[in-house]
Amino acid sequence: MLGALGIELDEAIVATLVESTFAAPAAEYHADVVVELRDAEGALQLIVIVEVQLARDPDKRRSWPTYETLAHARHRADACVLVVSPDPAVARWASTPVDIDKYEYRSDFARKYVAQGRAEGKAEGKAEGRADALLQLLAVRGVSLSDAQRADVLACRDVTTLERWFERAVTARTIDDVLVKD
Repeated sequence: MLGALGIELDEAIVATLVESTFAAPAAEYHADVVVELRDAEGALQLIVIVEVQLARDPDKRRSWPTYETLAHARHRADACVLVVSPDPAVARWASTPVDIDKYEYRSDFARKYVAQGRAEGKAEGKAEGRADALLQLLAVRGVSLSDAQRADVLACRDVTTLERWFERAVTARTIDDVLVKD
């Protein structure tokens, strides 16, 4: 079964079912102050966890994301951590982003598909950008297009086609001069 997913295992591997509950460690996190921000109707808009930081403490940089995640889960609202410090050096230290996105996948399978997903996302973003640029160029040049033609441009994911249409749009008088099928 795993072979179908591209995961190659040594034949000597033994599979054993194990406990499937992932319990969080029994730890309590005590923030200095937690503030609920509500709109005029009383709907919860944001949870602000305020931490007073008098000195550098590397462990705090590990607990701040936990505060935010736990507050988000408990209150079912967006949450953020606000660190305040009377010491400018500590404030600068605390203001650097906490990078929790450094996880590296260990299996070749996961690395392959995560990389593939990133590549697809980049390609899609590039195509969307080209389509938007093309529509902007057409608007600036006064070349009108129907809703269906606009939808065709926005639906196109082939960057080569979009680039060709863009080049034509520089001198085209009508949208039909741009969207010529090759």
